[in-house]
Amino acid sequence: EMYHERQHIVLRRDAFVIRMTDLRSSKRVLYMDESYVHHHYNRHEDSRPVSKAKHKGKRFCFIGAILSADPTAANPNDPHSQAQWMPELFDYFVGGKRKGTKEVTDYHAMFDHEYFVQWVEKAIAALAARNIAGAIIVMDNAKYHKKLPDSVPHSSWKKAALQEACRAHSIQCNATDTKDMLWARLEPVRQAAEPIIVTMFKEAGHEVLFLPPHYSNLQPIELVWAAGKQTIGMQYTESTKFANVEARLKAAFSNMQHATVAGCIRKTDSFLDRLYQVIKDQDEADDDIVHGSHESDSSSDEDEDF
Repeated sequence: EMYHERQHIVLRRDAFVIRMTDLRSSKRVLYMDESYVHHHYNRHEDSRPVSKAKHKGKRFCFIGAILSADPTAANPNDPHSQAQWMPELFDYFVGGKRKGTKEVTDYHAMFDHEYFVQWVEKAIAALAARNIAGAIIVMDNAKYHKKLPDSVPHSSWKKAALQEACRAHSIQCNATDTKDMLWARLEPVRQAAEPIIVTMFKEAGHEVLFLPPHYSNLQPIELVWAAGKQTIGMQYTESTKFANVEARLKAAFSNMQHATVAGCIRKTDSFLDRLYQVIKDQDEADDDIVHGSHESDSSSDEDEDF
């Protein structure tokens, strides 16, 4: 079901959908994401919700990736060519309260850019070890995914630094220009700058695609997380220790089956196909409207001439 969205989100959605539709028939896709599971995560259908107090405290934050099937494989039944969980890219750590601060409620706040760069290095190595070239890397828009190099101009810089940046980028400026005037000239430079991890993947021969905002249903690993967390949650009892959750977390994802991953990817591919058709139909409808308008204008001109 489609609904009215802001134009900039629609443009990002359409660009992602069109690019993915174009590439997935010839390239493998690595979908990566982060999530967490709380000590008291409970998925018993017949149980009451865990009290609010038990949602405070420790949790395991984790990161991982899945890989789509090889669309060019001569033998689709070859396990190496099938959609799969990438166990070497699964990592987790204890999250919760940061020392000396209030409790962190968004698990994304438990990750940072330095940690993520190290994970990207592992991902690049994992793809190389599997002899996978030219992969598509899909991820969300978390701030640490999109950090720019420190050399990229920033609005917080002092005026002298902005003047120097203008000169470095061959942008004309005057000594009398205000800081706001300088930043107006430099802001396009920042907007065009490439995130650090995008450059890392590009130099290794891969392409990063960022999900459009509000379209997590284009991210199949979200479904993989849900399947793993359900396995963990169904084992919860009032006597569950935090160490039990850790053991169940490791087991749930180390036993993730190819068929489960393939099913998750099929579901999001189906949604991608429907979105692509909506975009295509809308574009054709818009084109017809413009064409009809031109014909009407031409007819009016002819009537006036007559």
